[in-house]
Amino acid sequence: PDQPGSLADLDVTDAAHTDALAAALEGVLTPGDPLLLRLVGTPAPGVLLPGFSGPDRDLPNEVVLDVDSLSFATPSVDPADRSAR
Repeated sequence: PDQPGSLADLDVTDAAHTDALAAALEGVLTPGDPLLLRLVGTPAPGVLLPGFSGPDRDLPNEVVLDVDSLSFATPSVDPADRSAR
């Protein structure tokens, strides 16, 4: 038998901030339906994933988050900054 629910891939490369990611997530969620949500791409540095930015940003219980295909950006370092040396 088929597994219940559906699979959705969401490219988060254009997510410049956490609110942009939250808006993109709202676009793929269907309340009450089981969903495997695969995040792909590279969000901007500082973008918080669902569940890491407060209870108002948690995913519904019927959503499973797959982040295996996600990569993370690092902020650029100012060459004049010697604080880490």
